[in-house]
Amino acid sequence: MKFAIYVSDFLFCSRPPCPHSCFSFLKTVVLKVDMSCQGCVGAVKRVLGKLDGVESYDIDLNEKKVVVKGNVQPDTVLQTVSKTGKKTTFWEGEAPASETSTVTAS
Repeated sequence: MKFAIYVSDFLFCSRPPCPHSCFSFLKTVVLKVDMSCQGCVGAVKRVLGKLDGVESYDIDLNEKKVVVKGNVQPDTVLQTVSKTGKKTTFWEGEAPASETSTVTAS
């Protein structure tokens, strides 16, 4: 039995031909999160660690910046991080056109 392994299969799937996600593209979502301590960073790490599709993330406490890469929707990432109770917005200039929003969990 022969099958072709495409570059996208290799980069995005752990097994050969996977029709539902092999041709998905990784997205980068950049957020501004009102974090003030390592506890805040830990809260953001916890929610991002549970979010399906997240390949990696980087949290910069000094800049209050969170960069998420993966097969994720920007609004989903924003909503998920806002569940920490921290004011969360798209980093200036990073929001999809006409979809700029601010979310604060209550």
